[in-house]
Amino acid sequence: MQFLLFLLVVLPLMLRSRGDLKTGKCPKLKPVYVDQASIGGRWYELKRADTLGEPGRRCNFANYTLVQAGSDSYIRVNNTALNGDSYRTSINIGKQFDPSIAAFNFDAGKWAAVVSTTAPNTFILFADEHFVLLYSCQGVGSILHMELAWIMSRERFPENREDRSAKVESVLSSFGITVKLDFVNQENCPPIDPVAEKAPEKKEIPFLLQLLSQSRPQVHW
Repeated sequence: MQFLLFLLVVLPLMLRSRGDLKTGKCPKLKPVYVDQASIGGRWYELKRADTLGEPGRRCNFANYTLVQAGSDSYIRVNNTALNGDSYRTSINIGKQFDPSIAAFNFDAGKWAAVVSTTAPNTFILFADEHFVLLYSCQGVGSILHMELAWIMSRERFPENREDRSAKVESVLSSFGITVKLDFVNQENCPPIDPVAEKAPEKKEIPFLLQLLSQSRPQVHW
């Protein structure tokens, strides 16, 4: 039975997931509060877990926008990275169920097709005017979970980045999270096309949500 479970569930996740696959459930977390003034705008990837979703990519940054659509709250994430000699941009939308905490649900299709949940799977565990710590965890029943983490910085090259990022990273260990983070290559980054940073339009949100409901978690500009 255990071997059959490995073949049907664990092996596909190992081959297709973007996160570190570990045993047990996702940890209990205490996300912080953020608003558009504190989280909005551009953030550079300072450190990240090495994932299948970003192999060899550098000069990564993201633009965050908190969006209100009727009575629902969302976060719009415009991710951009240099892939070879050109930038690649993707848009993701995460639903925020409680505006008082930074906990969001992004479509589980970005993890693996066999995983599906509406529970929050991406959390902001630390935020100040200089750094943001994001952690994503997708549970697979009660036996496995996949996790990712990023440290984002307002500056491409923050001063004393080793010491300052270590303090931010220590928040992960306070929750028992042991994911390994590596510095992102931000050297010699060419200028970015302004279209990659365009502001969201209200009509864009329903369109993207419709795509998400069809298990298409990314829209490429």
